[in-house]
Amino acid sequence: MSHCIVIIDDEEVLTRVMTRVLVRHGYEVKVSNSCAEAWRALSECHPIHHVLVDITLRDGDGLALAQAIHVKYPDVPVTLMTGNVAPLSCQLPLLLKPYSTEDLYAAVA
Repeated sequence: MSHCIVIIDDEEVLTRVMTRVLVRHGYEVKVSNSCAEAWRALSECHPIHHVLVDITLRDGDGLALAQAIHVKYPDVPVTLMTGNVAPLSCQLPLLLKPYSTEDLYAAVA
């Protein structure tokens, strides 16, 4: 059984690169480019190993989405992604952009 990772980020070039990197590492990957598509991607991922959510999405608040995902799937790790270094009032782990392949692997391990 492969581990499935959901990436929610509206930067399509970045999600394609992340997908290639994670697939090469043996993961199955589902991508959503919006808040609206996020729940569909989550429903297609079985079992969910990890969720990566960009804080700033074109159609909504990624932080609020990440918190809602964490509530619905409390046993699934959720990591926030951002290029903004301002402090967040959130207990979820943070992956700062730009990040290395090693940082990405470490975040989902």
